[in-house]
Amino acid sequence: MPYAIIAEPVLGTYHAHAGDGEIDVVPSPARLAAALLCAAAQGPRAVYDGGSLRPCEVDMAALRWLETHPPDGVRVPELVVNRPEGLAYRTRLLEVRQRRRMIAKTPQPLGSVAVNGSYAWTWQVGPPAGLREAIEALCAEVSHLGMAETPVRMRVGLAEPTHDLVVDANWWDGVRGDLDLDVPGPGRAEALLAAYRTDNAVPPSLAADRVRPGTNETQMPPTRVGTAVSPARYAARRPAPAETPWDRVLVAAVDTPVPGEADRVRWAVAMHKALIKMIGEGAPAVLTGHYAAGVERPANRCAIQILNRKEAGLCGVPAESLIVMMLPADIDAADYRVIKGAWEELARLHPERALRLSQRREVSASEFWAAPEEGRLRVWSTVPAAVPETRGQGKNWMLADAVLLSVGMVLRDRLGIPVGRGSAWYRGVADTVRRRGVVVVEATPVRDGDLSRFVHKMPPGVPLRPYRAVIDLAGLVPARGLLAIGQSRHLGNGLLVPLDVPTPEGERP
Repeated sequence: MPYAIIAEPVLGTYHAHAGDGEIDVVPSPARLAAALLCAAAQGPRAVYDGGSLRPCEVDMAALRWLETHPPDGVRVPELVVNRPEGLAYRTRLLEVRQRRRMIAKTPQPLGSVAVNGSYAWTWQVGPPAGLREAIEALCAEVSHLGMAETPVRMRVGLAEPTHDLVVDANWWDGVRGDLDLDVPGPGRAEALLAAYRTDNAVPPSLAADRVRPGTNETQMPPTRVGTAVSPARYAARRPAPAETPWDRVLVAAVDTPVPGEADRVRWAVAMHKALIKMIGEGAPAVLTGHYAAGVERPANRCAIQILNRKEAGLCGVPAESLIVMMLPADIDAADYRVIKGAWEELARLHPERALRLSQRREVSASEFWAAPEEGRLRVWSTVPAAVPETRGQGKNWMLADAVLLSVGMVLRDRLGIPVGRGSAWYRGVADTVRRRGVVVVEATPVRDGDLSRFVHKMPPGVPLRPYRAVIDLAGLVPARGLLAIGQSRHLGNGLLVPLDVPTPEGERP
């Protein structure tokens, strides 16, 4: 891991303000350098110079190194920003003139930052050995970072950053989660020292320094120094896309066999409604599927699938049937806790008759099914069926294209497909999936019985044309991964169940 200067807020909070008076959330490299300069100029390592203290030469060399080597990364811990609307006013008596009082009230935001962990500034290549000792000694002398309400313990160590320095940042292309922080430049320490010497060049006389009630108490703010400091962009590290669109799976065994195809959707809908009812008002949108106006809908949300006894055996769970809750890879941590809590409390389900839930467990969606046998190719069969995402897209649009589109819609994030709509976009998604090697081995329309048994709801204007298909996903998801495609994949339809077939001679295993 990279070399790092680490700051741990002792009280678990960080109080500081940016130049415009706003709450400072992440201490900048410039603030770090200022804190180290204060320790160097006023701590036990400082030396006398004409009756006043100044940093020793080795400490100044360490500070100059920081000015010419901005951190390559910044680690930001888990934090919560408190931004109350109120302001605190500090009343100051400026002076008294002919029995009149001149009073000022200085506003100050009440906000703070609750910090769970420590901040860190990291370098891939740290300072030379001699300067490392100086920086380590200075860190031990830093008592506060920001305001006096933020005592810290500072040390040198190793840390993995959450944000990386962007050398040639485009300031017009900011991405949510990126940080714009001030970094010191060459001459920053000298400029701060010069301003301090100017502010304190002539000490007050004993008479002027004596406090006398009712006399002048003029506030003397320190000089603000904007020399040798500039903004830098630190881009948040984006997590690698999950191997499957759904990352974790909550599994519960049911003591009753699945009677028929229609019961898969019926049981899934009953579980969906029961969870929402148990959570009550404010149930997460990733579960309900109801998003606020203007909020972009994710490619996938929580999905509930039903497995019969044979399919339960393929994932190693001996049960008459299983109910599985598939949780999206990008689910919010708070939503996950709420949904899992409701899942664990739900003991019975009543789609038409009572179903008892037991043997609860949580497994990885990437390792849900048993591994394929050696020498066999794993393809996937839609259970009980799947329903296309859209109506036909004109000339030369075949059922196989609709299957490829459904695969692309589910794997949209993993394949890097931007959000879109319209015939050209649908065809483009299908072509992207085809180029990645996905093959529709077999696709047959379903025309028997009541076709509504395969869906709970359908979008207006989209015909209900279910199909059964066998698909080779060409390794786009792990061989043991859990996946569902098509309309109603979130509620009991479109489950992809593994189907292992002999590997043709010369083809991939």
